[in-house]
Amino acid sequence: MKSIPALITFFIVIQMSLIVQAQNFQKIEEIIQTDPILDGAMVGISVRSGTTGEVLYEHASSKRLRPASNMKLFTAAAALSILGEEHTFTTKLYTNGKKRWKVLHGNVYIKGNGDPTLTKADLDQFAVQLKEKGISLISGDLIADDSHFDQVRYPVDIPWSDEEAGYGAQISALTMAPNQNFDTGTIEIEIAPSNKIGQPAVIKTNPVSDYVTILNKATTVKEGDSEDLFITRHHGTNIIEVNGLIPQESQPYQQLIGVWEPTGYVLDVLNHALKEQGITVLGDLRLGKVPDEATELLYHHSMPLSELIIPFMKYSNNAHAETLVKQLGFVESDEGSWDKGLEALTTEIKQWNVDTDKMMIRDGSGISHITSIPASQITQLLYSIQSEPWFASFEQSLPLVGGSSRLERGTLYSRMQDVTAENIRAKTGTLTSVSSLAGYMKNAECESLIFSILLNQVLDSKQAKEIEDRIVQALYDT
Repeated sequence: MKSIPALITFFIVIQMSLIVQAQNFQKIEEIIQTDPILDGAMVGISVRSGTTGEVLYEHASSKRLRPASNMKLFTAAAALSILGEEHTFTTKLYTNGKKRWKVLHGNVYIKGNGDPTLTKADLDQFAVQLKEKGISLISGDLIADDSHFDQVRYPVDIPWSDEEAGYGAQISALTMAPNQNFDTGTIEIEIAPSNKIGQPAVIKTNPVSDYVTILNKATTVKEGDSEDLFITRHHGTNIIEVNGLIPQESQPYQQLIGVWEPTGYVLDVLNHALKEQGITVLGDLRLGKVPDEATELLYHHSMPLSELIIPFMKYSNNAHAETLVKQLGFVESDEGSWDKGLEALTTEIKQWNVDTDKMMIRDGSGISHITSIPASQITQLLYSIQSEPWFASFEQSLPLVGGSSRLERGTLYSRMQDVTAENIRAKTGTLTSVSSLAGYMKNAECESLIFSILLNQVLDSKQAKEIEDRIVQALYDT
């Protein structure tokens, strides 16, 4: 039993800790009330103990606000819970024909079931394997089957102005990425200066594809002039127009553009891969379904979800989020649609005492300006899932402060360089007039904290993120 002096000391320490904590929460209140960056903005903040779930601080935490990419926290948790860490996506090749000599007499079908990490290298491997089977000619058609999901390409609220952007890529059960960040449904446009002033810029695509048409209206100007390039895709087409100026000696400029109808994009890149291996397709490239009598030729498995979730969350990939939503719908209701996927997601998160009646969920990525969630429900989710067997994969997927690589830091790569804590794991979020940050941290006393910061109607999202960083620093000091 503690002595009376020891008890007095204990209670004094506790009281001092509470005073310091209150003072630092007061710092947060002062930021909210006095910083001109938040003048006219809406702020929702929730802070919980990571150990007990007790609410330690809140500011308008029950107000529904747009979460931007903090919506992905719910999507990732539901996907890990329903699909499991070992879930993979499989892409397969089929044929309804027979091989005689070096000719495959019949069609070849490529069927996707939603792999958001399929790349040209994977399609190249299909071509190599067909060559190894002794095939040099396909007498029929090359056919793409994306029927695993429905044909709705965009979530309901995506603005028309986002359709051409890399972050606004269309969703298909058969799609591909041009890079190892797995920006699925996009093509990379590279613009370099010509070696002569006044000549058109030099433009390449990655991967090489006939699926897009480049209108090159960019001009090479003298070294020292300002670079001024802009790329647009004509609505409803794959005509990509490049305008502007690029000075000589400039480094090549790259930009991702979302393609129109990504299923056909995969088909075109696969056809290129076949040609590179000396395999000719005599028929057409078209969409269709694998017939019942077709036999499997080849298959490719994606990485497991426990690995896929890393680029998804670290780089905040919208297409990955929406693909996972559709896959939830397929698994739970045999329908790869947003309606069934969001229904599955909403049902699943209720088990973590998330009050979905207080939320408006319209997509899986947070690109919607209608999706709205209270900060208190975000911290409730983050607290409750800590007991799940897959939590380590979830936590590992969050951007990190103090990481040694861009992948480790993810979307926090250029932020919080001066924040004292180096073990903050948090999901960022950005939309026009919206900034958000939510995750896990330990304060200066090594106490576990869970926090959610939602800032809406801000005029400058970069300045809003500086506010978030200051709030996190104040939480660290508690």
